[in-house]
Amino acid sequence: TTLTDDPTDNGPISLRTQSLRFAHRIIGNSAPVVEYCSQTLGVEKDRTILLPNAIGGVELRGTSRRQLRMAKNLPVEGPLFGIVARLVPVKDHSLFLQTCLAMKKLMPNARALIIGDGPLMEQLGNEISDLGLQADVLLLGHSNDTLELIRALDALVLTSRSEGSPNAVLEALTVGTPVVSVDVGDVASLVGRDDGKVVTGRAPEDLV
Repeated sequence: TTLTDDPTDNGPISLRTQSLRFAHRIIGNSAPVVEYCSQTLGVEKDRTILLPNAIGGVELRGTSRRQLRMAKNLPVEGPLFGIVARLVPVKDHSLFLQTCLAMKKLMPNARALIIGDGPLMEQLGNEISDLGLQADVLLLGHSNDTLELIRALDALVLTSRSEGSPNAVLEALTVGTPVVSVDVGDVASLVGRDDGKVVTGRAPEDLV
């Protein structure tokens, strides 16, 4: 059995707890996930294995952001930042949109991408309209070119309420895109001083 991302977002906890009783080993992709299995689900530590995620794409590090933006029909001029995540409540896209609003006040020419699909697609589209960000935020949906899109960004933003070892952060670090993230999961151990910043607060101003 493998638990990744937000362990509490995989289905009814009672059902998962029962299934773990029959697993010989439980694999977690981050220390917080392994700790969750042990402390919350009652799994014996000797039955857990820590297996960090592995990401390809290092060859994109030398690719021009401008060229990628042109190739993907993205805004070429001005700062471009974005979030890559399933459109579900735990990812807190509302905080991301509030951050976009705060960023717009500082840099009116900044633009943002929301990359991912999920049940909140329509709700987020409405929220973008309500905030008057239709010209500033692109809701792209699912993409098969995630690594290229991340490389095209000036910064990747993570606003999740809960995480394990987020792939989006690993992908950003791999392709050389700075990360701005709330302190969640094992992000603080992944993002070094030269890789971006990890903030302890959850206010939009903390992320700007």
